[in-house]
Amino acid sequence: MATNTITKEQRIKAIEDSIKHWEEDIVKPLQEGRTIDGAWFWTGTSLVVPIGGNSCPLCKIYYGKKGCCVCPLESCSYDSIWDDFVTDPCLKTAQAMVYELRAILIMEDAKDE
Repeated sequence: MATNTITKEQRIKAIEDSIKHWEEDIVKPLQEGRTIDGAWFWTGTSLVVPIGGNSCPLCKIYYGKKGCCVCPLESCSYDSIWDDFVTDPCLKTAQAMVYELRAILIMEDAKDE
């Protein structure tokens, strides 16, 4: 097995961890009334909104190894759920990200290796 091969188990765990991350770190604060400013900080604070890069379990295994375009979320594509959130970072689009991740988890779980 090549060292940069990502297994089905790794993909599924990263998707599960991404769901948990989005629910706890983005959806929950938005449900509590926080908002996100244009610079990707929680409005009125110096706290960065934890998205992408080092915050996302999927980014951690795909970015730099295979590239975002092979990520199960396909987050680099335009007109995607991710693009919707980036364009309008609110509760509705954050919940749509969680919904999309759950759908991807179901599909990945059903795939044969």
